[in-house]
Amino acid sequence: MNDFAATHRRWGYKRAWARTKSEGLVVGRDTFRRLWRTEGLRVRPRKAHKPRTAPRLQRLVEASAPGQVWAIDFQFDSDWKGRVFKVCNVIDEFTRQHLALRVERRMGAADVIEMLDLAGLAHGAPQALRADNGPEFIAGALGRWAGEHDTLQAFILPGQPWLGGFMESLHNRMRDELLEDGSVIGCKQFSCSGDAVRRLIMGCRRMLSVEDRAAIMAGVDAGLSQTRIAHLIGRSPSVVCREIARHRGPGGVYQAEDAGRAARAARRRPKKRLLDCDEVLRCRVLADLSQGHTPRQIGGRLREEACGTLPSMDTSPDAHSAISHEAIDTWIDAHPKKTLIEHGICLPSRRWMRKKPQQADTNHQLLGCG
Repeated sequence: MNDFAATHRRWGYKRAWARTKSEGLVVGRDTFRRLWRTEGLRVRPRKAHKPRTAPRLQRLVEASAPGQVWAIDFQFDSDWKGRVFKVCNVIDEFTRQHLALRVERRMGAADVIEMLDLAGLAHGAPQALRADNGPEFIAGALGRWAGEHDTLQAFILPGQPWLGGFMESLHNRMRDELLEDGSVIGCKQFSCSGDAVRRLIMGCRRMLSVEDRAAIMAGVDAGLSQTRIAHLIGRSPSVVCREIARHRGPGGVYQAEDAGRAARAARRRPKKRLLDCDEVLRCRVLADLSQGHTPRQIGGRLREEACGTLPSMDTSPDAHSAISHEAIDTWIDAHPKKTLIEHGICLPSRRWMRKKPQQADTNHQLLGCG
């Protein structure tokens, strides 16, 4: 029995008992099962399949200039006949510009290299190429192409697609605006309309370039209206109005260089939370939370105090700034419950709302704060 279990790792006692009967040994199945279990024999589990992943190369965290980091990924969908096709997109992570698009029924590493070569002729080879651990991207052919062009392969970690957030955002917009309405008739029609697809996805959402901001500054200095400036640069008037309102200088003058610098700082990730940067505001929120106020009450009170509608409370320090209750909730969720309790913060639990009313209990209040 032990020899049989050692040579047949994936066979159980039933097949071992059948083999025993075929060899002429008479034994009942229950008896054989009892002896099998007494010996501690069992079916050996299969070895877990270890997925093939890319080598752990240095990953570039963020792009600081156009053409520095490209992101590439696949998206799958089906046409009206139910046939699956693959869409390969390439974007610039700094400018969010859509660089290349290819649609095929089947696409391998050779097709990806051909698409990257065409994109490189138009925009130049990137310094880093961010991709997941798909078989097309970890292939040796693509690695040799990266070595020839001095391009670093920045692979994201398996199971963490948010590290390629710009590409995931593009896929969401592409699915919402193009694929979900069922307008894709076939793979050839999708491939022929690559420019139209690119305009549809990125046309109204492209970022302001250096030339756009220079034209806005020139229009403001010339006394043109915001609608006229928007018409000259081909953008919506709301975009120009928001750009001027956000990046006015100390004297109320719009400067293109300062606006571009502020926009790059706003795009930098990861961002620090407001409560982590403002110590006075953090002390105010902690004091109000320890007094039993909810994040919605704190956010509303701070908003009224910032507008001058209500005076500051005597029991809490002056914050002189406002914060939304969503930001407070996010900050609370980022800290463990033990740390919050150490600061005297005990958030109310709504578990009692899902239960039937119970009899009065002296320990009810203590359990609610635990």
